[in-house]
Amino acid sequence: MTKRRRIIIAISATIVAALAIWVLVPVKPVELKVTINLGSTTFRDGDPIMLHATITNEGEEPVKILEPSLADMTFDVVVFDEQGSRQKYLGPGSLKEMDRDAGRYLDPGEKVSLEVPLHNDFELTGGQYRVVAAYRTLNYPDFEPYCKIDSNEVYFSVISSD
Repeated sequence: MTKRRRIIIAISATIVAALAIWVLVPVKPVELKVTINLGSTTFRDGDPIMLHATITNEGEEPVKILEPSLADMTFDVVVFDEQGSRQKYLGPGSLKEMDRDAGRYLDPGEKVSLEVPLHNDFELTGGQYRVVAAYRTLNYPDFEPYCKIDSNEVYFSVISSD
């Protein structure tokens, strides 16, 4: 084997090894946390039920985000009844195209908040319910087409006025 051929094989092996390492090393996930709360666990029929959502950057670097909103497809909410059946879904059926330069940076420790009036969008009669939400960002570079970050679960009950 010639010296030139050994050099070509060594370079090729180095490139293959580098590509394998690059593919196998896990992508560092975005360090955002989504928390939701209702302020109460019990409501009466007809009471306003406001879901409060907070997205926090728990990392040490700024993270590029899109503002959380039901209207622009970056936030979704699902309510389940006591049998586990999904009552309704608010949020993206499909994500609209957005420029990769859209959005802003959320600094370490910084928070953004969103309020969703569940009483306007869901028919919540007497019973037990569970609500979960998720934030979707199109701007995190290693996740296609978006990165979805699920919230905690919140349980609540609605008491009939009968």
